[in-house]
This record gives sequence, structure tokens and C-alpha cells, in this order.
Amino acid sequence: MNPNMDKHVQTPLIETPLANRILASPQSFAEFQAVPAGEVETYGATPLDRMTTLSQQSEAKRNFLKLTYSIPDNIPIEIASEVHDSFGRRFDARGEANDENFVTSLMYERQDELDPVIRDMVDKAKTGHASPAELLLVREAMGIRSVELACLTHPYGTNIEILDDMRTAVELAILSVGGKVFDEPEVRYAVKESIGETPTEYDTQLGLLMTRKRIIGVLPDGTHIRERSSFILRTDDKIDLPEEVKRVLAAISAEDTDWREKAGSSEALLAYLAELLENNHTTYAIPISSTAYAFNETTAKQVSQHVLDGEAERQRAWAALTDGMSGYGMLDMNNADALAYHEQSEAEIRAHRKYAERQFQQSIPIIINGTLKHLDDL
Repeated sequence: MNPNMDKHVQTPLIETPLANRILASPQSFAEFQAVPAGEVETYGATPLDRMTTLSQQSEAKRNFLKLTYSIPDNIPIEIASEVHDSFGRRFDARGEANDENFVTSLMYERQDELDPVIRDMVDKAKTGHASPAELLLVREAMGIRSVELACLTHPYGTNIEILDDMRTAVELAILSVGGKVFDEPEVRYAVKESIGETPTEYDTQLGLLMTRKRIIGVLPDGTHIRERSSFILRTDDKIDLPEEVKRVLAAISAEDTDWREKAGSSEALLAYLAELLENNHTTYAIPISSTAYAFNETTAKQVSQHVLDGEAERQRAWAALTDGMSGYGMLDMNNADALAYHEQSEAEIRAHRKYAERQFQQSIPIIINGTLKHLDDL
């Protein structure tokens, strides 16, 4: 039991529903604490604070990349190269995204106002040692739009047996904060790119880099818990594809700009993929990694406005900064706005501007199965 538990049962300090629910009841808190956390080498989540964990993450990346060197027999070199390269790209992208989401969170500048128990969880999340349950509370208390809960690297099926442990931990986390785990998760597949001599022609195609997204649960505040798995579907001549799948791939034209959407929406291909992944046929569908994360649409909108407001404030501060220059090019030391801008970390400024650009791109609506969606909801 946490040594601070008694005072929180009497006088909870946090004004967020999930935290109130957990900290106000010893039984709920005990169930919450019982949710296991993964380690860096298993399914530990990517750290929120990228800059202070660069050494740790560089070592983790090197160790994970070593797993991609154990190439099974009869794997074409182009596919082996893509397994290695795509993992590296995704590892770096996850680190950047987690750090960006943390820096742009609503409470980033006010962490000292959080309950001490929550601050301890935030500190663990910064280094990648928080459990999935703790990360759910950190997301709510900090006002983070999306946070990674767990991630497992399993190229060619190495360590794939740990995936059940990761999924169990995430499901326990959902239940421990009063959420619901879906018996039949909604599943979406997406084709990312083609591996081979040309983008689409089946006779020179070796495989498709794909993702599968599953919505596995929801929290009382509307936060969706999702799992994203990356894999390569082999289509080379060493694989005996079903005839209907061959016809789908053969019908793709190099002139089609939407060939990814057409391939990813084929019922024959989706049925084939479901069978391969359900039965862990790793020779045919080569697994790379699986990530569980939490996303809250309401918080995302609040963060977007927060970022826009911050950008407007920085523009005003920049005007004050330039107006506050003396004839000798010195800052006006009496201009508080100018000094505030001058002292703000360049890393934070870059993160906010990058996030604003990304939010603009993600605001573009697209159509999926006749329904208007946004990229945030994919």
C-alpha cells in the first residue's frame, strides 16, 4: 500500500474523475497497483521525457534491432531489410510522438500542482517505468491527448509469447479504472507500402507493409484504448497465396493513386489476414511490433486550442521582444513579456510548432466506408 494512501482516502487532492475514484478507495487503489508494468526489454511503454532518456532508448533500440538480424530461412533480403528499417522508423517516431504529446499537455507547466501520488506516477512515466494503469491516470491528470500504454517488439515472432502478458496488463488497467473491455474489438487494416521492384504490380511484388488497429476498450470519460500491430504480408513466389487474394493483388494498377485503400478494403484479403494473425502464421504475416495506447478526443481538442493559444501568446511575446530592443540590440530588462519569451526553452517552442503543424494536417477529414472520419480517429 502506498504510504500516502491514508491522507488521500480522507482528503483527495485531485479534481479528475479517474484519480478521485482510485485514490478515494483502498480497495480500488490496491487493484490499481496490482496491474503489472512491462520492462524496457519487454512491453514497457516509451518514455514521456525523451531528452532525459536518450541513452536508455538508444541502448534499447540497438538491442531490439539485433532481433531483426535473426532472419529465418527463405526470407527475401528485401523483406528482411524492410523489417529492420520499418522498426527503426517506428521506434524513433514513437519517441518523438510521446515526447511531443507530453510537452503539449495541458498541465505541462503546472506539474507541481498535481497530487504527490500522481506526480510520482508522472515521474515513472517520464522514464518508461509506469504501468498501463498508471499511464491512464497520468494521461487524464496531465491532459495528454494520447499516451502509449505498452509496446512489444517481436520481429519474425521473437518474443511473441509476451504479447498475451501485455494484453492482459492493458485489459487489467482498463478494468482497474472502471473501464470496459470489448469482447469483439473493432478491427481496421491499413496498407502502408509495397515491397518490391514497383509500387503495385503483383508479379514483381514481394510483400505489403501493413498495420492492424483494434479498439480494445473504453473508459468512462470516453478515452479509447487501441492496439496497433505492424506486420509484413508476404506475397513473394515462395508463398502459396489463396487464388482470391492473388486476384485482388493482380487487379491493382500502378496508375491507381488509391491502391492502398483498395487493397486494404478487400474482403478476401482481410479474411486471409485475420486467419494468419489469429493463428500466428509468422512465416506468411511477419510480425514486427505491437503497441497499446490511449486516446481522448475531448482532450485532443483542448490541447489543440491550448497550442493555438500558446502560439498566439508567443507571437505577442515576440513582438514585445523586438519592440523591447534598445538601440544597441539589447533586451529591455523591464519588459516582462520579452524576458518570458527569451527564457522559454527552444525545445518547447519547436515541439509546440511541430504539434500545431501536425494538428492542421490531422484536421483534414477523410471518408471511410461512407463515414466522415479524421486521422485522429484512425
